[in-house]
Amino acid sequence: MVQCNLVKLGFLTFILMVEASFSLQASGRVEYEDFARKVTSGLDAVNCTEVKATLESDKMVYDKDAFTRELVHSYYTCDSSIQIKNTSQDEAYIEDYKWKIFDEYGDLIEKVYSPEARDLDIFLPGKGLYRGIMILNDLKSCSDTAYFIIYVLPRVDLIFDTETDKCHEGTIRLDNQSEFASDEILFWTWRLNGATVSNQFNASLFNVADDNVRIELSARDTMGCESSLIKEVHQPSFDSDPVTVTFDKVLCPGDSILFEGSYYDRPGTYISIHTSENDGCDSLTNILNIKEARLPEERRTDTTVCAGSNFTFFDVPFSEEGVYRHRIPYSGGTCDSIVHILDLKFYYPEHYSVRDTAICFSDSIFFNERWIKEAGEYSYTIEDETVDCPAGLFRLNLSKYQKPEINFTDTILCYGDSIYFDGRWLYDEGHYSTEYKNAFGCDSLVQSLQLFIEDEITIDLGPSEIFEANKDCTLDIKVNRSDANIHWTPSIGLSCDDCFNPVLNLKRSQSYSIHVRDGMNCEISEEVLFEVVEKPTYYIPNIISKTPEFNTLNQKFFIASSDKETFQYDLAIYNRWGRLIVDQKKLTMGDSDFAWIPEDVQPGVYVYVIKVYEPHGMTMLKGDVTVVR
Repeated sequence: MVQCNLVKLGFLTFILMVEASFSLQASGRVEYEDFARKVTSGLDAVNCTEVKATLESDKMVYDKDAFTRELVHSYYTCDSSIQIKNTSQDEAYIEDYKWKIFDEYGDLIEKVYSPEARDLDIFLPGKGLYRGIMILNDLKSCSDTAYFIIYVLPRVDLIFDTETDKCHEGTIRLDNQSEFASDEILFWTWRLNGATVSNQFNASLFNVADDNVRIELSARDTMGCESSLIKEVHQPSFDSDPVTVTFDKVLCPGDSILFEGSYYDRPGTYISIHTSENDGCDSLTNILNIKEARLPEERRTDTTVCAGSNFTFFDVPFSEEGVYRHRIPYSGGTCDSIVHILDLKFYYPEHYSVRDTAICFSDSIFFNERWIKEAGEYSYTIEDETVDCPAGLFRLNLSKYQKPEINFTDTILCYGDSIYFDGRWLYDEGHYSTEYKNAFGCDSLVQSLQLFIEDEITIDLGPSEIFEANKDCTLDIKVNRSDANIHWTPSIGLSCDDCFNPVLNLKRSQSYSIHVRDGMNCEISEEVLFEVVEKPTYYIPNIISKTPEFNTLNQKFFIASSDKETFQYDLAIYNRWGRLIVDQKKLTMGDSDFAWIPEDVQPGVYVYVIKVYEPHGMTMLKGDVTVVR
């Protein structure tokens, strides 16, 4: 706010003005903002002195309204070290400089009053919001005040730990333990002795030759602030290498070898590694080399027995055809010397009956005194006492017709429509089916219908259907279909008849038919009436007098209307400093009994804001009125 002092020299009067401006610079990320502001005032010397006294008071707290109303710009920085550069041009008139800095709770944290304090270097306590005031006093009694806000942005708190691999020389693992939000960091950077090695959140280093290394973690956030953390890491020394033991074994055919808790039945090389209980590193490596021995002698036996009986081979009974082996080891040796091979076959009777039958998928058949429902081969025999084996065999080859074919159909209907299926009309969503038989009487086809019903199309015409005559108004018609199109009938007064937001301009009220169709060819029609009303004319004075000798009506500020109806309105009047001096509610249009009479104000220009409550809504009127003597 600029205060000024009137200086009179004979009949000559001039206004001495002080203009405050400055720029800010942070030691972190540098930006310059121009806070210059020029405001002219006509206050007399008495008021100017009172303002100066208020500004110099130690009990003054910052004016939040002034910060909101007069602030030109805010400044963001990553660093708490701030240099404020005064760019004022009126050095010849300035007597001293005053600076005040407040924290976000309104507490004064910095105050500097000095003729030498043209510029200001400050170090703010930490991240957060700070409000500041710069005051310039001239050689008389006037001052100018500039307001500013500084935001110190939070940095990323970096924390990381390192772990050297005691078992593998030259290996270092980097564990990032920094605390941050997932959307704060743009990228990470790991450096080893100044060279970038990774951009991942965590990293691992291999083949690091130096015993002492310098590791740096850097992070840049979304506001452009960068943080770094450096650690010196010392690698341990290695004393001994692990021990290796090798075993050579011979594998007999059909045998296996137990090694480290597992059985191996093929030639090859197998390795087992043991770790030390003291440091967890490899201390012993066992290697097993397996070679295969020569094949044993084979002795074969071919035998045929009756179907359904057992054959004993080296005390083991067998009931199915196949080839079986029995091994005899070397006397005193480790591998087999003789392998006996049995080729076993079964005799089936020559007299048998074979029946091939097919049944429906869900049916069964009676065979051998039981019901059978699964497809396959089934049989039973007839014993004959004259032979050693059964004389008759009856066999059933059962097959089943395949599952019935199922035809699935998905159908979507428009809201209110129906579909004809299986001899009836369907109106509701759901699953419907019907079955068909083949020539064998089995189910051969199942017709299935999954029915979906589209939601009803809705049309939203907006909050109002009342408009002013001969005035363009853009409509915003909304429907609940993204693939819908629209058509208006008739097209009178519309900028287009196939769009959702035409410009409407009517002389009189008009009815329309709105037709909407979506991508599924579902459609809806709706009738709408747009009512046109005539806006009243308002009469507002632009100059009034504060002298009682004038006509009474010329001394009152109120509103009249051309409309026959009586409306109510709210009245607010502000002086040139933006201060509210009149605030009246629910006044009656044309009533001068509660009008504003400017008896206690100075002549000048005042701004009014009027809210008129009309039958179809509220109208806002703004302007200024001049008060004369």
